[in-house]
This record gives sequence, C-alpha cells and structure tokens, in this order.
Amino acid sequence: MKLHKLVRGMIGIVNLTITGTLYRSKGYVLNGVKQEPVYEDPESIELQVQSLRENELKHSYYVSM
Repeated sequence: MKLHKLVRGMIGIVNLTITGTLYRSKGYVLNGVKQEPVYEDPESIELQVQSLRENELKHSYYVSM
C-alpha cells in the first residue's frame, strides 16, 4: 500500500509543489591544486520545500550538502 500516493493531494495543499533544478555530482577535477566540482547535466524536478526550525538549521550547518 502506497500511503504517500493516498495523502499526496492533501500534502500539496500545505506544501505547494515547485519546480527546481537538480545537479548531480560526478566528482571533481583538479585545476592545479584546486578541486573543481563536475556535475551531470541539470534536470528539472518537482519539489516540496519545508522550512526548518532554528536548531535544525544550526545542525545542518555542519553537514556537507
């Protein structure tokens, strides 16, 4: 049973779906001694953005995103 499929409509009322761009990492290349990121071609995806509480923002500051 796919619960998300059942509640998707109601979630969309609270958190609107927006279109965003996804950049998937392919790693990096060296430019001298500097690492420069390399990405696959960007693709459009549907997102639901949710705000975070202050303590969650502080915690995510230390996570590599």
